[in-house]
Amino acid sequence: MSPTLIMALGITLGLGLGLYMVALLVEQCSGESVLKQKLAKLEEELYKVRNESKIVKREAEQMAKSAGLREAAAAAEAAAAAAAQQQQQQPQQIVTNEPPEHLLQELEGLKSENYTLRQSLDADRAAWEGEKEGIRQAKEAAEIECQEARQEVSRQ
Repeated sequence: MSPTLIMALGITLGLGLGLYMVALLVEQCSGESVLKQKLAKLEEELYKVRNESKIVKREAEQMAKSAGLREAAAAAEAAAAAAAQQQQQQPQQIVTNEPPEHLLQELEGLKSENYTLRQSLDADRAAWEGEKEGIRQAKEAAEIECQEARQEVSRQ
């Protein structure tokens, strides 16, 4: 293996590893997992509040049926209305899956850098192929010269 080939292989592997590390860094910095955890927590709290509201309403209805009091039914309705009003008063957070603008800009910059590096690698590869062909021709010329020299020596 020639040193040029080893160097080209090393550069290619280095670029691949670099791009992999950049992808991991972008994934970790996106904060998507934190948003998903917050969303899961909020959904869990909403589920608990709704269940508590249903339980209170059911208990109030049972009290109204067993005691026969309309006041208990009104209290149940008031409790349900209060729970609904409290739920409506809580600010609703809209969660989107759009990444922050600075991460998008950084990603675009990395894509353009990747494109530039690929062009540079392609140019280096073409130059290497040309150099390889020149070396191959020089080798063939040296082999022919060596054969001629052997034939000359064997004649003498």
